Amino acid sequence: MRAFLLTAAAASVLLLSACVAPVPRRGAEQPVDLATLSQWRAAGRMAVAADGTGGSGSFDWQQQGDQTRIQLQGPIGIGGMKLVLDGDSVQLEASDGRRLESQAAWTELEARLGAPVPARSLRYWMLGIPAPGPSTWRSLEMPKTLEQDGWVIVYERSTDYSGTQLPARLTATRGSSRVRLVIDRWTLGADAP
Repeated sequence: MRAFLLTAAAASVLLLSACVAPVPRRGAEQPVDLATLSQWRAAGRMAVAADGTGGSGSFDWQQQGDQTRIQLQGPIGIGGMKLVLDGDSVQLEASDGRRLESQAAWTELEARLGAPVPARSLRYWMLGIPAPGPSTWRSLEMPKTLEQDGWVIVYERSTDYSGTQLPARLTATRGSSRVRLVIDRWTLGADAP
């Protein structure tokens, strides 16, 4: 009788454990929905070229909601520069202390980089998603290719960040203008300072 009770108890435990949802492994994280992500940080290298001119340097990009803060460091020919986009406003602070706003900031940025940079759209393209507005995916296999606003964005390599695939290298071209980003470090969500 005792053996029967032990067998029945063991069977009951197995039956009840089959009804319980599996517990996620400790440290396992769900992929992030990049379309709704409002806070992130990326650091890496950038090369800009147009009509035989341009240069390269490093960047530190911080995104918090609609506010974008980009710190650029030469030798792009720009020295150091900070760009802040907040909604429709743009501010540029050069390493020499000059502060420019609105169209003067865009003009200075393009003059220093040697090419137009689609900074407002890049905040989306860097995450591997289209910016708001019409867009077309030419290919969803690596290298993935997106067309938007006259730019062709080619995603050449990706990296895994806690279960989320993020671009590690991309190139955006329009006419003779080319912007290449190599992203060495990603930080998403509340961990992004």
